[in-house]
Amino acid sequence: MQYQWPNGLLDASRKFSIPDVPDFKTMASLPVQLVVGEEDLEIIDTDPASNAGEGMGETRVDKIRRLKAALYEIEVQSELEVVPSAGHSSEQMIPALKVWLGPLINGTGNK
Repeated sequence: MQYQWPNGLLDASRKFSIPDVPDFKTMASLPVQLVVGEEDLEIIDTDPASNAGEGMGETRVDKIRRLKAALYEIEVQSELEVVPSAGHSSEQMIPALKVWLGPLINGTGNK
């Protein structure tokens, strides 16, 4: 099954010389975490030409929730962490990432 990725990831197969990206069957067998800041509320419009206008007028919080739902529809389980009081900052996501990755690193898993 081939799905169109959003603008910026659309040509990942070509950019990274990896065929069949994304591979949802493999993704379904792996733990997946989605992280966004609660205050990441800037409206980010995708390029209507690249994604048929999907997501127009949505914040990153809206988009990641829609992504989680879309992954669920194709049987890719994921965990969504909305980090309180955080904006669009990778630094503010680190504590949530550490908590989520801890069990994976220790061998106790997340899935």
